[in-house]
Amino acid sequence: MEFNDLIPEFLVSDLSASERFYVEDLGFKELFRRDGFIFLSFNETQLMLTQLQGSSWVNGDIEAPFGRGVNLTYKVTANWLSALKVDEESLFLPLEKESYKTGETMTVVEQLIVKDPDGYLIRFLCQQNG
Repeated sequence: MEFNDLIPEFLVSDLSASERFYVEDLGFKELFRRDGFIFLSFNETQLMLTQLQGSSWVNGDIEAPFGRGVNLTYKVTANWLSALKVDEESLFLPLEKESYKTGETMTVVEQLIVKDPDGYLIRFLCQQNG
Protein backbone atom coordinates (compact mmCIF):
# COMPACT_ATOMS: atom_id res chain seq x y z
CA MET A 1 0.00 0.00 0.00
CA GLU A 2 1.22 3.48 -0.88
CA PHE A 3 0.60 6.34 1.56
CA ASN A 4 -0.35 9.77 0.19
CA ASP A 5 1.86 12.79 0.83
CA LEU A 6 -0.74 14.22 3.22
CA ILE A 7 -3.07 12.03 5.31
CA PRO A 8 -5.37 13.73 7.83
CA GLU A 9 -6.15 11.85 11.02
CA PHE A 10 -9.29 12.52 13.06
CA LEU A 11 -9.61 11.52 16.70
CA VAL A 12 -13.21 10.35 17.14
CA SER A 13 -15.40 9.71 20.17
CA ASP A 14 -17.22 6.70 18.66
CA LEU A 15 -15.29 4.81 15.98
CA SER A 16 -18.33 2.73 14.94
CA ALA A 17 -20.52 5.82 14.41
CA SER A 18 -17.75 7.54 12.43
CA GLU A 19 -17.23 4.42 10.31
CA ARG A 20 -20.95 4.29 9.46
CA PHE A 21 -20.93 7.97 8.53
CA TYR A 22 -17.85 7.89 6.31
CA VAL A 23 -18.36 4.46 4.71
CA GLU A 24 -22.15 4.09 4.48
CA ASP A 25 -23.25 7.72 4.14
CA LEU A 26 -20.36 9.27 2.20
CA GLY A 27 -18.95 6.30 0.29
CA PHE A 28 -15.42 6.12 1.69
CA LYS A 29 -13.68 2.73 1.38
CA GLU A 30 -11.97 0.92 4.23
CA LEU A 31 -8.39 0.00 3.33
CA PHE A 32 -7.45 -1.58 6.66
CA ARG A 33 -8.18 -1.50 10.37
CA ARG A 34 -6.72 -2.44 13.68
CA ASP A 35 -7.99 -2.04 17.23
CA GLY A 36 -9.28 1.53 17.65
CA PHE A 37 -8.21 2.61 14.14
CA ILE A 38 -9.58 2.61 10.57
CA PHE A 39 -7.71 3.72 7.44
CA LEU A 40 -10.07 4.99 4.72
CA SER A 41 -9.82 6.20 1.14
CA PHE A 42 -12.04 8.41 -0.99
CA ASN A 43 -11.14 8.75 -4.67
CA GLU A 44 -7.40 9.52 -4.52
CA THR A 45 -7.40 10.72 -0.90
CA GLN A 46 -6.84 8.98 2.42
CA LEU A 47 -8.19 9.59 5.93
CA MET A 48 -7.39 7.96 9.27
CA LEU A 49 -9.92 7.63 12.10
CA THR A 50 -8.63 6.89 15.60
CA GLN A 51 -10.68 6.23 18.72
CA LEU A 52 -10.04 9.15 21.10
CA GLN A 53 -10.06 7.09 24.29
CA GLY A 54 -6.66 5.49 24.64
CA SER A 55 -4.93 7.65 22.03
CA SER A 56 -1.51 8.93 23.02
CA TRP A 57 -1.62 11.62 20.32
CA VAL A 58 -3.58 14.19 22.35
CA ASN A 59 -1.78 17.47 23.02
CA GLY A 60 -4.54 19.29 24.90
CA ASP A 61 -8.17 19.26 25.96
CA ILE A 62 -10.56 17.92 23.33
CA GLU A 63 -14.21 18.83 23.52
CA ALA A 64 -17.06 18.81 21.04
CA PRO A 65 -17.28 19.93 18.37
CA PHE A 66 -13.94 18.51 17.26
CA GLY A 67 -11.84 20.07 14.51
CA ARG A 68 -12.71 23.69 15.16
CA GLY A 69 -10.98 25.83 12.58
CA VAL A 70 -10.15 22.91 10.27
CA ASN A 71 -12.16 21.45 7.42
CA LEU A 72 -11.33 19.07 4.60
CA THR A 73 -12.38 19.60 0.99
CA TYR A 74 -12.91 16.73 -1.44
CA LYS A 75 -13.31 17.24 -5.18
CA VAL A 76 -16.21 15.19 -6.58
CA THR A 77 -18.23 14.87 -9.77
CA ALA A 78 -21.53 16.68 -10.29
CA ASN A 79 -23.33 13.32 -10.39
CA TRP A 80 -21.84 12.26 -7.05
CA LEU A 81 -22.68 15.60 -5.47
CA SER A 82 -26.31 15.58 -6.61
CA ALA A 83 -26.77 11.95 -5.53
CA LEU A 84 -25.41 12.44 -1.99
CA LYS A 85 -28.09 11.93 0.62
CA VAL A 86 -27.29 12.98 4.17
CA ASP A 87 -29.66 13.56 7.04
CA GLU A 88 -30.57 17.08 8.09
CA GLU A 89 -28.49 16.83 11.26
CA SER A 90 -25.32 16.12 9.24
CA LEU A 91 -25.88 18.89 6.70
CA PHE A 92 -23.91 22.01 7.67
CA LEU A 93 -24.21 23.94 4.38
CA PRO A 94 -26.81 22.86 1.78
CA LEU A 95 -25.83 22.48 -1.86
CA GLU A 96 -24.99 25.87 -3.32
CA LYS A 97 -23.26 27.39 -6.33
CA GLU A 98 -20.46 29.78 -5.41
CA SER A 99 -17.94 31.85 -7.38
CA TYR A 100 -14.40 32.42 -6.13
CA LYS A 101 -11.81 34.83 -7.51
CA THR A 102 -8.76 32.73 -8.36
CA GLY A 103 -6.07 35.07 -9.57
CA GLU A 104 -7.38 36.92 -12.63
CA THR A 105 -10.31 34.57 -13.23
CA MET A 106 -13.43 33.43 -11.46
CA THR A 107 -13.96 29.78 -10.61
CA VAL A 108 -17.50 28.50 -10.15
CA VAL A 109 -18.15 25.51 -7.92
CA GLU A 110 -21.13 23.61 -6.60
CA GLN A 111 -20.52 22.65 -3.01
CA LEU A 112 -22.00 21.43 0.22
CA ILE A 113 -20.60 20.89 3.69
CA VAL A 114 -21.44 18.05 6.06
CA LYS A 115 -20.39 17.57 9.65
CA ASP A 116 -19.38 14.17 10.92
CA PRO A 117 -20.59 12.72 14.24
CA ASP A 118 -17.86 14.62 16.13
CA GLY A 119 -18.35 17.92 14.33
CA TYR A 120 -15.49 17.77 11.81
CA LEU A 121 -16.51 19.70 8.67
CA ILE A 122 -16.16 18.02 5.28
CA ARG A 123 -16.75 20.05 2.11
CA PHE A 124 -17.50 18.36 -1.20
CA LEU A 125 -17.14 20.48 -4.31
CA CYS A 126 -17.50 20.12 -8.04
CA GLN A 127 -15.60 22.65 -10.10
CA GLN A 128 -17.72 24.05 -12.93
CA ASN A 129 -14.95 25.95 -14.74
CA GLY A 130 -11.51 27.35 -14.12
